[in-house]
Amino acid sequence: MSPELPNDRTSRLLLAALLLLGLARLLSLAFYPLMDMTEARYADIARRMAESGDWVTLWLDDMRSFWGKPALSFWATAAGLKLFGVSAWGARVPHFLLGLGVAATLWWQARAQSPRLAWHAVALLAGSLLFLLSAGAVMTDMALVLGTTLAMCGFWWRIGGRSGRDGLAASAALFGGLAIGLLAKGPLALVLCSVPIVGWVLWQRQWTQAWRAVPWIRGFAVVLLLVLPWYLLAEQRSPGFLHYFIVGEHIDRFLVRGWTGDLYSNAHGMPRGMVWLYALAAALPWALVLPLAALAGGLQRSHVLPVPQRRYLLLWVLWPCVFFSLAGNILWTYVLPSMPALALLCAGWTAAATRPQRVDRLLAAVLVLLALAIPAALVAGHRSGKFERHSLQPLVQAYLRLAKPGEALMEVPSVSFSTDFYIQGRARGLRYGEDLPELAGGRVVYVIIANDRWTALPQSLRDQATVIADTGRNTLFRWPAKGG
Repeated sequence: MSPELPNDRTSRLLLAALLLLGLARLLSLAFYPLMDMTEARYADIARRMAESGDWVTLWLDDMRSFWGKPALSFWATAAGLKLFGVSAWGARVPHFLLGLGVAATLWWQARAQSPRLAWHAVALLAGSLLFLLSAGAVMTDMALVLGTTLAMCGFWWRIGGRSGRDGLAASAALFGGLAIGLLAKGPLALVLCSVPIVGWVLWQRQWTQAWRAVPWIRGFAVVLLLVLPWYLLAEQRSPGFLHYFIVGEHIDRFLVRGWTGDLYSNAHGMPRGMVWLYALAAALPWALVLPLAALAGGLQRSHVLPVPQRRYLLLWVLWPCVFFSLAGNILWTYVLPSMPALALLCAGWTAAATRPQRVDRLLAAVLVLLALAIPAALVAGHRSGKFERHSLQPLVQAYLRLAKPGEALMEVPSVSFSTDFYIQGRARGLRYGEDLPELAGGRVVYVIIANDRWTALPQSLRDQATVIADTGRNTLFRWPAKGG
């Protein structure tokens, strides 16, 4: 079924603003480099996957496999690189499309009440800061959110008595979403979905209806058939993966503050309960705009969603924040699974306004301002050097412009993920002890060195080097050939 478009002037203005914001975000994906560590690391793993044809094992480098995440988001990124080339655009577009999938699922959920509610929900979701930034970022989070959103909406559709084709579609959304979540982020997807569902069933006393309406046994059998093969193959090809991923990433990471067992980065130690502040930041600018609009009389207290649905959405919104309140290592992306439910819950409020044109104009104005802020942020980021400080792309580009065949690129002390991605694996690390003689070995060599490591080089070698490019954190140097 195609979307039902708004048919009045101000509602069409809201839709136009939504399309403008989506286009601005899509175009922006090509105009700033992949950010170290997360984006560049995940993109380079996917590049190796696309290049090697190994769609099971995730490789950090030629020797080390990556046990930190399942494969689904890397499959998506690798597909983008194959379709659009090895570039930031190619890596990011699949994650933008995953975000569109989340928005489409939310629209489908809300349209049963009214198209107006559906468009408000999508507008509020797209305009929330965390979702806008995550839609197009090379991370595993958007794939997880697509899975949890499909699962939560699929359960609601099925419990609502849908049968026949609609019932089959609802079951496919529920169990397909769980499979997506398990392949995107692991057992966390089950935790994020099961507690709100069970909590709502208890609250509404719907045990019998929930058991009869949903084909639980057949559904979970399908989930296992979809998910287990990759997990078993990953363990077979890289023994130790399951223990690290299940115990380390799903228990120790959240319960042990400053967890030191992380193999790939530093644990993000934060005060307990910090997730609630992250949730507030994630909901900007609506966390400020909607309360101010209510105080100004632009919104009413009525709500178009029935009480049982509001309870379901409330549990969906709150559970990730409650769950991660216990975590000692968190990022603000951990609240992302809450965002679709929060958008729909708030849309039930905005869609009930007695002055609908005023509310539509308010939502449209915020979306337009966000669309205009995207190119402004790109310009500011490049002028300030912020993007360049978090990526080695400018230095790799300088090397590719100037180097002649046979003139190697090295990096001290090891090759960063963004260097490896942009030069497609053709650089190598340079260790101080055993590799420094290569700088005086008679060949032209280009070397990327972090500025705070420069003084560790012998003075005799530093005197020979020529600065080629500098990002503020790292510098590309050229060592000449003997007598050159």
